[in-house]
Amino acid sequence: MDYSPRWQYQRVLSAGFAGLLFFVAGLIGWDLRSSSGWFNGAGWVDGPVWSQAAVGAVLLLLAGFWARRVPPRPMSAR
Repeated sequence: MDYSPRWQYQRVLSAGFAGLLFFVAGLIGWDLRSSSGWFNGAGWVDGPVWSQAAVGAVLLLLAGFWARRVPPRPMSAR
């Protein structure tokens, strides 16, 4: 499937942002599983939330994979 570069950049940034959020929040112990809306109900736990950090790592890897597949920008004629 051939997507426009705009869509490809959007999915890279979305996956990267979500991955960074889940990864960092999981490592510092901020449990987002019971949140509703914009983090209402999210709570702190005693240790890292490894499942959440793993989901974040997978999303970051996916963003990196997609970023490598975005076609390079064409050089402008001078």
